[in-house]
Amino acid sequence: MKEKSVVCRTRLTSLVSLVAVFVLTASGCDILGPRTPPDQMRIEVEGSSPEPLRLITSRRFFIDGDRVGVDGGVVYLTADTTMISLPRDETYNLQPDNRLAVRVERPEQGQVALTLRVFIDNDKVFDVTETREGSFLQYYFTWN
Repeated sequence: MKEKSVVCRTRLTSLVSLVAVFVLTASGCDILGPRTPPDQMRIEVEGSSPEPLRLITSRRFFIDGDRVGVDGGVVYLTADTTMISLPRDETYNLQPDNRLAVRVERPEQGQVALTLRVFIDNDKVFDVTETREGSFLQYYFTWN
């Protein structure tokens, strides 16, 4: 009789352990609760450009892996383009599309130190500073 009790207790312990692992894993992956998309994206652009920079934003874009080396892989279907001076701080609503791409283009001439920071619902998700001539900094967000 003791053998049966030990076997049952071992199986019960294994089952409880398996359930505990599943619950911990699922809660870490948001499987147990509903995931809600973020509400806003905020960008900060800082640098030393003596002339205005081009800010491109779009909700209609797709990613083309063959173009990563050319234009960062983002293909804009439609976009809004604005000339900005530095520093710049903008907040965008992510609803209802749950997606936004942002690109800041440097002037063609001269070395320009440029920083792009991106915050999703106040969490910093991107912070890059580069000094180059005639290139861009870019970030895109999609919610799936």
